Amino acid sequence: MASDNNSERKGFTITWIIENFKYSTYRYGEILESPTFVVDTMEETKWRLFLCLVFDDAVEDDLLLDLRRMLDSKGPPSIKIDIEYALLTEDGWVFTQRNVTEKEFMKYSKISFHSFNLNEIYADEPEKILPNDKLTVRCKMWKCCGEINNDGYCTARTHIGVEKQSSIWSIRNFSTLQKGNELTYRINSTLNDKSIVTLKFSVTGEDERLQVRFISSDSEDESSSLSIKFSVLDSKRRRCNMWCSRSLFFFFSCKRYKIFVDLNKKRNNEK
Repeated sequence: MASDNNSERKGFTITWIIENFKYSTYRYGEILESPTFVVDTMEETKWRLFLCLVFDDAVEDDLLLDLRRMLDSKGPPSIKIDIEYALLTEDGWVFTQRNVTEKEFMKYSKISFHSFNLNEIYADEPEKILPNDKLTVRCKMWKCCGEINNDGYCTARTHIGVEKQSSIWSIRNFSTLQKGNELTYRINSTLNDKSIVTLKFSVTGEDERLQVRFISSDSEDESSSLSIKFSVLDSKRRRCNMWCSRSLFFFFSCKRYKIFVDLNKKRNNEK
């Protein structure tokens, strides 16, 4: 553990706020990077925080966090520091933390992540840990050799862009739609009119169950996430049936998702 006297030591603190955290596409092993920051009181060394989310039943801790010294950092070839990583609540209290002592950093040293259990965040009053879907990470640093006369502070923000829109897909001649026929509907971005996702609608099975497939418009080297809520509307455009067992779809390793509507075509025609 880090020294019990850390509260009396002069050091440097960075607070990293990640906005729209739940929409992060970094949920499949990619790394989210903070803006770089320079610690003047530690010989003008340059740093960056890294966060990675791993969802694996075999891994108990799935939020991984670490600090890296940048290649173009000033200062000596090597510097040794004590570190405290913490996730903060809405009012600034420490929800959970990890301490690392006497870690030596070369320029652009290898990442060695420190784990937090993300399930604890969502299970224990998530509105306090993720207020307005913001995750707050704090990293404190202290020099192991020599003294620092003044504390240093900085705040960094990472905003995960989210585009929200609604669309109405009117399926004409629905009652005559035959099994095996597929209808296509594209949803375009309101920012650049580029396709975001393609919906494929069809009737399948003996019970004429309705099926919708989603196909991401991302290229193989792109990643995005898509949160969708569906409603079946009546002739007056009033919601008559909500269906969607998953509220968040990730187009990353898999670019296609298939959803069966909990609605029977014959039953729907009778209404």
